[in-house]
Amino acid sequence: MVEYGMDKKYIFIALGVVIVVATGIFLKGFNLGNDNLKNDAESAVANGGWVEVLSGEVFLIEKKEDIESKKELSTGDSIAEGSVLETDSKGKATVHFFDGSVLRAGPSTRFTISGAEYNKNSRKLLVKVGLSSGTIWSKIIELATSDSVWQVETSNTVATVRGSAFGIKSDGKDSEIFGSQHKVTVEVVDPKTKEKLRVKSLVVSEGNYLKISDADIQKVKEIEKRAETASPDKREAILKTSEFVFVPIKISEKIKSDEWFTENENADKKIEEEIRRTKEEDSGGIKVEEMPAETENKTEDSVTIKENREEEDKVIELQKEQAIKQEAVTLSVRWNSLKIETKSVLSDLTEGDIVVFRAVLQGDGGATRDVTSEAVWEVFGQMGSMSSKGVFSAQLDPFISELGEGGGSVRAMWKDTDGRVIHGESGLIHVIQKIDDTEERG
Repeated sequence: MVEYGMDKKYIFIALGVVIVVATGIFLKGFNLGNDNLKNDAESAVANGGWVEVLSGEVFLIEKKEDIESKKELSTGDSIAEGSVLETDSKGKATVHFFDGSVLRAGPSTRFTISGAEYNKNSRKLLVKVGLSSGTIWSKIIELATSDSVWQVETSNTVATVRGSAFGIKSDGKDSEIFGSQHKVTVEVVDPKTKEKLRVKSLVVSEGNYLKISDADIQKVKEIEKRAETASPDKREAILKTSEFVFVPIKISEKIKSDEWFTENENADKKIEEEIRRTKEEDSGGIKVEEMPAETENKTEDSVTIKENREEEDKVIELQKEQAIKQEAVTLSVRWNSLKIETKSVLSDLTEGDIVVFRAVLQGDGGATRDVTSEAVWEVFGQMGSMSSKGVFSAQLDPFISELGEGGGSVRAMWKDTDGRVIHGESGLIHVIQKIDDTEERG
């Protein structure tokens, strides 16, 4: 494990902590040489963590009277709650927490450890991280209690997990979430008001990817605004259209081959391998299946957590099997047509309405594939435009606005690797002119 800047002896000690949950041994074994950190270890609750500098330079950002200064960090330096860290263009760092979980930061990354607390008695872990810009990767060993939290926030997302591995990228406007192990629950946040959107929480499963952009958030806000003014019988249908804006997709081979992605997945595998070896070689210590006395009498919560985890694992395995089958079908299937889908009622639109479409290929044997982001979209008729892939904005052309209404359709074109083109078309779209209240009163 040269990559972590520690010899094998120390790695085994750290992994032993994961098994026996002995925070004091963790701190002593790594010889961090920080009195405050050692004092934390002796108490029931330990705060913060410590940093390992892998390459380049890593800084602690200190702010006094609105003036920032940088203090260079070295491997073994303690990280307190509220610390703001930054890596330079070549910097890579790992923040180690008391249960063995880690957070890895890539080059040109700025993030805040807004919360870091571990109770060695209850095994409750609380980690909250704010990513301003750059890339971070979370590897959570296990959240053992129902009230444990591991959360990563960007300017427009809140990602929450239970025993997972996942990565996040952010440039301050776009957030990208990459699922590596288990699943990540993502809530979308208005970057201006910091309020959560009404769109239901999104789930990024293992092997999937989700992008949240400020532009897409604005589209959803427009949909929600339209729903507020709509009649009760239409409100739910309008809100459902927002579900098409944020859709997790399968991680591409290009992403999988990216250095940042492969480095982190390989590092995770090494941690898991060391845990496995430590379990096998630990003949005199406490094994995972031989839990300490205080955990032998499982509470109802711990049993429920175990059952939920087992159920999640079953679902993930099923998803993997389905993904493998789908990939095999995709490679050999012949696509015959392109279906344009939407949950909106196209015959009753008003200027300003937003409609979200999906382009879905139909193939042999009932095979389907969503190509919304790959297709070329266009509008036929003078009643609107495509503001982005699959998103239609209703607006009558000035030449026909005096008629008070207009009609047309949305079409999409998809091309396969052999150059074969498949077209698809929506149903008839009918748009009526929006009349202001002042005009009606006049």
